[in-house]
Order: sequence, then structure tokens, then C-alpha cells
Amino acid sequence: LKLCKKRLLGLPQLRDAERLIVASTIQELRAMPEVVFSVGMTCEGCSGAIERILGKIEGVQKVACDLEKKEVAVEYEEGKTEPSAMHEKLQKWATAAGKELGPCP
Repeated sequence: LKLCKKRLLGLPQLRDAERLIVASTIQELRAMPEVVFSVGMTCEGCSGAIERILGKIEGVQKVACDLEKKEVAVEYEEGKTEPSAMHEKLQKWATAAGKELGPCP
């Protein structure tokens, strides 16, 4: 993000208005909320399925699975999705896969 900011804000052809847009977009990306779900993943197949399922939800920006901790961290855009919608998708997967899912944070 820092490298991207340096490159974009340092371009001479960018006008002041464009620089403001780039700077505000970078600020919004930093302020994105994150939610962490407790998921009974046991293998990379599980984590891959979860990444695909959550990645299809509009507003989800990043999905990071930690197999050791059995946690899924999701960065998302407020107003486009919410943790309960993600939890519903995870619940469908968990039921079909016979895995455990903690409560919605």
C-alpha cells in the first residue's frame, strides 16, 4: 500500500484533484473493518473453499484463513456486506462439509 501510494502520488501527470482521490481511496482501504470467524477447517481444501465462497460476496475485499488457529479474517466494505451475511454463507458450507462454525462475531 505504501509503495502504491508513493508511485501514484509521485506521478507528475496527476493533478491535485486526482491526488486527493488517490489519497482518500488509500485512506478508505486502511479503514476497512475486519471480522474474524472461528471455523473448523482441517485442510487446504477447506480454506480454499472458504476463500472462494466469501470472495464472491460483494464488498468482501480480503479473506485470510489460518488453519492452525482455525480462524478466517475478512476485510470488507461497510454498507456492502455485513458479518451476518458472511456467517450465513459459512454456515451453509460448514453444514455441507460437516465442520464446526463458531457464533457470528
